[in-house]
Amino acid sequence: MNPQIEKLLEVQNLDYEIYELKREKAKKPDIIDFLKKNIDDAKSQLQQAKENLKQLELERKRKEVELESKENEIKKYETQLYQVKTNKEYSSLEHEIEGVKADNSILEEEIINLLDKIDEIASVVKEKNEAVNNAEKEFNNRKKEIDLDTKEIEQRINKLEANRKEIAKDIDKGLFKKYERILKNKNGMAMAKVVDGTCGGCYINLPPQVENEIRLGKIVICQNCSRILYMEDT
Repeated sequence: MNPQIEKLLEVQNLDYEIYELKREKAKKPDIIDFLKKNIDDAKSQLQQAKENLKQLELERKRKEVELESKENEIKKYETQLYQVKTNKEYSSLEHEIEGVKADNSILEEEIINLLDKIDEIASVVKEKNEAVNNAEKEFNNRKKEIDLDTKEIEQRINKLEANRKEIAKDIDKGLFKKYERILKNKNGMAMAKVVDGTCGGCYINLPPQVENEIRLGKIVICQNCSRILYMEDT
């Protein structure tokens, strides 16, 4: 095998690992964003539950004020009962009192129903608050792990790149520039192994003379995928 190709293969192996590590590192912000979204969603649900509870409390207070007003109205009518002079006026006031009492019964039932709903929504608020706390706890724990993983990945990348730089010193500059152009365009895989007469990068059948040229130590580029071709020594 051409010694330059051997060196390029060493670099390619390092580059493949570097690209994989960089892809892994690039996923970390998405994970953090996903965890942040979980917190935002939990907070949004908590806020909605709190708003529902607030509206129910306001409705309860409104009905209690209305009930108190009608109770006072009944007291006023009852006081007037002792002041009327005719049976007709007495009957009319009694009718008014019965009507207000009927309204009060409805209000009391509505207040009881509201209290039940308030208890139910209060439980929901408690659950949603716990969900927010859990989401924040998970975010903090996972972020620590992700930050640690990211730091380790960066350390590994730095070490690999240092090795890469050392090996690249022994590679022809023109060839190495060509390799790096292909590497960038092919997302980390600039070289392809020839297997059974086919390119290991794009799987196209190669002309017979290609293998002969590689065996002769020539630098051969796949005409289909533009990768640098190589064959393992047998």
